[in-house]
Amino acid sequence: MEKLTCSDTTCQGNSIIEDSIAFGSLYKKYYTDLCEYAHKFVGQSEADEIVQDLFMKLWEERGKLQIPTSLSAYLYRSVYLRCISSIEMVQTRLKYMKEYWFLLKIQGQGQDILTDELLIRIHHIVDKLPKTYREAFCSHYYYNNTYQEIAKTLHVSPKTIDYRLRQAMKQLRHELKNSCKSSSSMTL
Repeated sequence: MEKLTCSDTTCQGNSIIEDSIAFGSLYKKYYTDLCEYAHKFVGQSEADEIVQDLFMKLWEERGKLQIPTSLSAYLYRSVYLRCISSIEMVQTRLKYMKEYWFLLKIQGQGQDILTDELLIRIHHIVDKLPKTYREAFCSHYYYNNTYQEIAKTLHVSPKTIDYRLRQAMKQLRHELKNSCKSSSSMTL
């Protein structure tokens, strides 16, 4: 296998650096800048972890990895994609936490713990809401957007968003009460 040499912008050869001295200099050269770049998207500790994981992957796959672009472009793109992935994971967790707390509000204090059946019912009810209500509801309760942010995105006034959310909640409560009356396994 040919020896790999790196300059500021490119790596010569088809695989990532195979000797530890060259890899160490690569690490020293890019680590701080990549952490600063990642910190634009995520917190500092997450940025450090993302960059460290990237270098671990580079080292572990050094014999197999093919870099079609410049090394610098590859590293920055990899960090960017890892940051986006991390943000999406956090947003997904927040969505489910928000949904859980929202359901606790609906259920009220002193009631039974939420069940999967209730979550399924709520998803079905939300899916049946008129499109404009559903957009406002999901944006506010699942993605934690403010009335102003939703209004700007949908090109309507914040008062319209307020109305749509109130109507969506009204329909949701009504449907939940009706579905719970028909099912004796759940108490609201």
